[in-house]
Amino acid sequence: MKKGDAVIYLYQSAGRDDREFTNPDEFDISRPKPKRSISFGHGPHKCLGQHLARLEGRVIIEEILTAIPEFEIQEDGVVRTFGEFLQGYRNMPIVFKPIK
Repeated sequence: MKKGDAVIYLYQSAGRDDREFTNPDEFDISRPKPKRSISFGHGPHKCLGQHLARLEGRVIIEEILTAIPEFEIQEDGVVRTFGEFLQGYRNMPIVFKPIK
């Protein structure tokens, strides 16, 4: 790269670096936390709300798993979404037994 070159930064590529992750294209919820992460930016552009966002994410997952510990994902109804800066799931229907 040299001064004046155009650059596009794709956030989703950062989590798929095979130099950092084993099987980077597979979703693995038990994957160890990376040593380096840019999920909330970097340096002076680091997100001020990152700690709250992480806490909210952890709490909602804990609460969902407490409320519905046994569930099954209906794989035929899963819809992925892709974009330049975002990728993930638009729909992920589940079936579960309510706790009485």
